[in-house]
Amino acid sequence: MGSGNVCSELGSTTYASKADLLIRNGIVVTLAFDNEVIPDGAIAIKDGLIVGVGTSSVLSKEYVAERTLEARGQVIMPGLVNSHTHIAAPVFRAYIEDRTDALYNIAFPVEELLSPSDIYTLSLLGCLEVIRFGATCINDIFHHSEQTAKAVGEVGLRAVLAHKVADIKLSEIGSGGYRRVPDEGEERLNANVQLIENWHGKKNGRITCRIGTHATDTCTPELLVRGRGLANDYGVGMHIHVAQSESELARVEEIYGSDDCVAFLESLGVLGPDVITVHCTYITENGVQLLRKRQAKYAMCPTRALRRGGMLPITKMRDAGVNSGIGTDWIRMDPWEAMRSAVAMVEIIRRESPTQELAAEDALRLSTIDGARVLGMENEIGSLEIGKKADITLINTQKPHLVPMYQEDIFKGLVYHVNGNDVDTVIVDGQIVLDAGVICTVDEQSVLEEATRVCSTIRERAAKELGL
Repeated sequence: MGSGNVCSELGSTTYASKADLLIRNGIVVTLAFDNEVIPDGAIAIKDGLIVGVGTSSVLSKEYVAERTLEARGQVIMPGLVNSHTHIAAPVFRAYIEDRTDALYNIAFPVEELLSPSDIYTLSLLGCLEVIRFGATCINDIFHHSEQTAKAVGEVGLRAVLAHKVADIKLSEIGSGGYRRVPDEGEERLNANVQLIENWHGKKNGRITCRIGTHATDTCTPELLVRGRGLANDYGVGMHIHVAQSESELARVEEIYGSDDCVAFLESLGVLGPDVITVHCTYITENGVQLLRKRQAKYAMCPTRALRRGGMLPITKMRDAGVNSGIGTDWIRMDPWEAMRSAVAMVEIIRRESPTQELAAEDALRLSTIDGARVLGMENEIGSLEIGKKADITLINTQKPHLVPMYQEDIFKGLVYHVNGNDVDTVIVDGQIVLDAGVICTVDEQSVLEEATRVCSTIRERAAKELGL
């Protein structure tokens, strides 16, 4: 406990510190370096920061709060960090899941139909979805990114945002085309710069930005190098899909003469500690070692990979010391499902490599403090520690599928059994955005109705204009 949290006595009078919010009588799962669990725990919050972590009996005496949340029967834990999202992509829900050619042949062409106002509405929907799953921070890349920033600001989420930058015509890749569109690349890069200039550090620092060079096969070397330079100039990182498909590997080898997507980035001087590489489904051993050498980060999306029958280099990355986090990608942004998918994937790997394992507490760390480390935010979020930002999620364990919730097996209880319906309250930057199941910041019903209308309109346009 910090010195500012200790009560002082003068005669018979006890002076308690003031807090904005006190959460008490819950099971505190800190996800700090020692994974401390406090059975009858409490968290005190002041000015958006955690100022007290301890037992309810102690903190109830030390703090007088403007509001007190009674968390009996609940787990108090760090808000989840979703390391890779496209939160405006629910437009594709129940639309493309059964199609193996969905990304290139449906998603990319349909994305060109999305207007800025569509992205705003869909981003509101995506923000609500991730909050209801218990996430407090996302790392997102998509089109019309300033509209996503606007939605994030209104909903109260924390986000790292990048614009989708490419100078290969995305909508033509599915039909075998690989047409360079320099003007479009320039336009997208300028939009990314505008995002940074208008939104980086805004909303009390809840919104930060990166350069979003899309992938090694959709950005020419010239564009990747320019993106790296701009990231350096603005002091922001990069967010890029790497080795996510066999077609990507084939393109990079055919056009640029490299059979290793990570080595291709290394040859351009792109890799560094501020680069987040996503998927890496077809990464080579050399690629893993290059990420380790350059201290680049890795965002895995295990649910997506398992659904497509693929495997991810989870254990290779962890064994090499590559900082890794869990993302959900698009359409369904369920981090609990993603954690379970990661564990299942490693269990499959263990059949051939018996020494590999991923325990429940490892999976939870990948979605909290390790995810924060991927974003370069481990000193701010990802664990419940004094001085960190108050990004907190409360899980209601009084549900038939969560009883019993044994303290000694708390990580297993959370990872293997929690779903989004169990998320009771979510706090971001000390502000309650989900209060006992009720969204506090926007009119949720209006968002749902407008998003339904937008999605229906887009699908009708896709059928009429694209024959999809």
